[in-house]
Amino acid sequence: MAKTLSKAAAEFAGTALLVCVVVGSGIMGSNLSPDSGVALLINAFSTIFALALLILLLGPISGAHFNPVVSLVQLFSRNQKPLEVFFYIVAQVAGAITGAVLANVMFDLSAVQVSGHDRVSLGTLVGEVLATAGLIAVIGILSNRDQAKLIPVAVAAWIGSAYFFTSSTSFANPAVTIGRVFSDTFAGIAPASVLPYIAAQLIGAALGVLVVKGCRMPNNHPAVLFVCVHNAGKSQMAAALMRAKAGDSITVLSGGTHPGGSLNAEAKTAAQELGASMEGEHPKEIADEVFMNFDRIVILGNEAKLTAIDGMRGTIETWLTPEPGPEVGDKLAQTRIVRDDIARRIDDLYNELTEN
Repeated sequence: MAKTLSKAAAEFAGTALLVCVVVGSGIMGSNLSPDSGVALLINAFSTIFALALLILLLGPISGAHFNPVVSLVQLFSRNQKPLEVFFYIVAQVAGAITGAVLANVMFDLSAVQVSGHDRVSLGTLVGEVLATAGLIAVIGILSNRDQAKLIPVAVAAWIGSAYFFTSSTSFANPAVTIGRVFSDTFAGIAPASVLPYIAAQLIGAALGVLVVKGCRMPNNHPAVLFVCVHNAGKSQMAAALMRAKAGDSITVLSGGTHPGGSLNAEAKTAAQELGASMEGEHPKEIADEVFMNFDRIVILGNEAKLTAIDGMRGTIETWLTPEPGPEVGDKLAQTRIVRDDIARRIDDLYNELTEN
């Protein structure tokens, strides 16, 4: 529960800052120019840069959803548990309202306002469907292609461009939509427009999921999942070593039964010494349902516990790696012993999975 609350806190902070930027830059744009086009440019560019930065900063903590439809899609995909999604959505909505109030106060306006900006029309609702579908498609397609590192830039690029090619200026986010009710400024939205916008966003999310499924590339490569308790050392090293050896010939993922907060520094160094990079990785939890997608699930060490589920195509095996102590040297020296054992096993597994 503590970890869930920590993630929810990151969602609260990220959504609050995002809405503060959206509303605050809208106010600034209106103050600087009576031209709505100039105000929109200021609003859009501020949002693009802030969104990319927030995803980069908070992604390793919570996944940086900042958006209930993104969290709901993760629930639908069985990548996130219902209770966690509930806390995420509550945090996102609360954060969005907080961000709008903060922007109002920052510009010496009444802290709590109610927007009178009615935005509903057929065109704007179609725009929200398109903007949200595109957002979900961008995230899903890049995730499926193991290109998650590109998501911060890609999401910011999509939202930024949708500011200008959609008539709604791309809210694409129920929490942000609710938050923007509380500022009667350039970026505001009237309460009566909220439910139609959210309905359009949910429809867009569903369409986005269909696009992701339609764009899923056939994968004839074997897939391996490496698991340990914290996903901070052993499983990350195993994944990095397999990627370095197999390239695109094997799909590789790692996860933890109880993920830690950050990668083990010695594990990163030890992997790099063999030409394997853990750059951009972070500890992550693997839901049971994900097992369905792998031909081999490898548990490293005897602490992590997994149970086979009905319908899974692969098998589960355990690698009991060495547990060296201070008698062999410092932590890096100890980690090298574990790494070398894993590397030998990776060679065997690679040969087994790729033999014709």
